[in-house]
Amino acid sequence: MNLKNFIRSDLFQQILSRKWLPYFILAFIIFLTYFKSLSFTFSPLDDTQLIVKKIDWMLHISNFPKIFLKGIFLDANAHAPDYYRPFLIASFMLDTLIGKGNPFVYHLTNILLHMIATILFFIVFSRITDNKRIAFIFSLIFAVHPVFAQAIAWIPGRNDTLLAVFCLGSVICYFNYFSTQKMIWIFLHIIFYIFSFFSKESAIVLPVLLFLWTFINFKKTRNKELILFSLLWGIIILGSLYFESKIVYSQNFLGKLNFYNLITNSFKPFVIYFGKIFIPVFQSVIPYVPDTPYIPGLIIFIFFIFILIKYKFYNNGLALIGISWFVFFLVLPLLILTMLSNSVEHYEHRLYLPVMGIMILLSQIKIKIPHQTFIVLIILTLFFIKTINRLNVYQNSITFSQAAVAESPTSSHSHSMLGYEYYYSGNFKEAVKELDRARELDSLGNEFKANTFVNRSKTIHPYKVK
Repeated sequence: MNLKNFIRSDLFQQILSRKWLPYFILAFIIFLTYFKSLSFTFSPLDDTQLIVKKIDWMLHISNFPKIFLKGIFLDANAHAPDYYRPFLIASFMLDTLIGKGNPFVYHLTNILLHMIATILFFIVFSRITDNKRIAFIFSLIFAVHPVFAQAIAWIPGRNDTLLAVFCLGSVICYFNYFSTQKMIWIFLHIIFYIFSFFSKESAIVLPVLLFLWTFINFKKTRNKELILFSLLWGIIILGSLYFESKIVYSQNFLGKLNFYNLITNSFKPFVIYFGKIFIPVFQSVIPYVPDTPYIPGLIIFIFFIFILIKYKFYNNGLALIGISWFVFFLVLPLLILTMLSNSVEHYEHRLYLPVMGIMILLSQIKIKIPHQTFIVLIILTLFFIKTINRLNVYQNSITFSQAAVAESPTSSHSHSMLGYEYYYSGNFKEAVKELDRARELDSLGNEFKANTFVNRSKTIHPYKVK
């Protein structure tokens, strides 16, 4: 077949004509993209506290029930903010029991979770759009998107892939109930929803999206079912929040509510996130807002709004679901995070679920794209190459820390991390330089205490801090 005929052929429809081939291709492409991460070690960002220091503890299966009675850091002070994500720690414990602390097993699990989440996304996308071809194209792009490198190559990034797996599983069971009316699907939907809540608190927004989908598709003909599900969702949410409040300490963000600061402090992170979805550049292992250009993201966002205004949608309801999915899974958590900590580090793994909403929205825009197959293959090739190259920074603690400094040069967090890695590897001279730089940048002393850097630097011989 020559290039001209290949461009005209519907390659994707040929693939979809075979029942299991789409799922195999999605899994194979993901493995091809990420298999090199199987040789990676642990990173210095959270891996140490969540895994390395807990390996002996996690090797004892008798500790499993304790996972549900503590925050993710397990030894966190009761008065220090923590997160209640027991399924994340449970997944680490399972990997530890299998591999005895070998990083290979943790990285393999991350790849498998991405495979499962992508296949489930394809199923959900196909169900809501009734268009397997479009669903498969977007699922392929999702599988190799460079912005997800952190969610897969960085072991703790699985927090969002776990959330996606359980949320999408819950959605599929919900759809199955409405198509079959079998009670088993209600039970499974609830189980998956509880699991998603135990993975990450962002799951709280899922019922809103399901309610919206039901209203759009059935109007007022399923009011009884909606009342039933609303009661079940309410019980789970209130029960989970109450249970969590008794286990981990959470800050009261309502007491810190300042709308002006909220909007101004959230604006740059939002447009940076948005830009990376369409043009994944300026990526960082520790995305420090002051070091990340936001103008490209702003231009992309403005252009995207122009497209939404200029063109009509195939289905207004699905477009609304796509927008809502993005807003609820990214914008709301971003606003809450800003209120709680005024954080200037916004990690890329948090885009994992929100991007699905943007893809659903894009699928509904009435734009005719010539040579669609060829263009999609070009995008997939570029994303595939970009992702493989991006993985290199996650190889080990040194490459990770060096990338953090190179990509976020004014972040005290980045310099302190690299300083400690140099210290542990015996490169004392460079360790002092990085720790000194961290102390200089940490003028407020909020997140990283300067005296910690000084004390560690003073122990390094023969180089002394002046």
